[in-house]
Amino acid sequence: IILASRASIANAGNLIATGGAGVNGTTTWSAGGGGGGGIVHLLAPSINSGTINVAGGPGGINGKSVQSGGSPEPGGGCGGSGGASDATGSPGGSGQVITTIVAEPASLFAP
Repeated sequence: IILASRASIANAGNLIATGGAGVNGTTTWSAGGGGGGGIVHLLAPSINSGTINVAGGPGGINGKSVQSGGSPEPGGGCGGSGGASDATGSPGGSGQVITTIVAEPASLFAP
């Protein structure tokens, strides 16, 4: 999520870029790791970031361990790393929140 303003940003709600849940396993497959959280970048001369959630997704459950022949299904990443795969998948890592205080953000997007 990228929000840019020439005046200000005042987030009075929620910005959500969370990772997805890992797939549940089977007797043949390992549980999938959760997806990594996303990226939120705010650019303006004045920023009130409010509530931002970039948490990683939860890992799956009830899988076969990789050591006993389960096929790994790691989670995908974005701002955070994807979770590992095993009998119980690991959650994905938290994403990134970036705030850039800049007098004229348009100059960052147009030549």
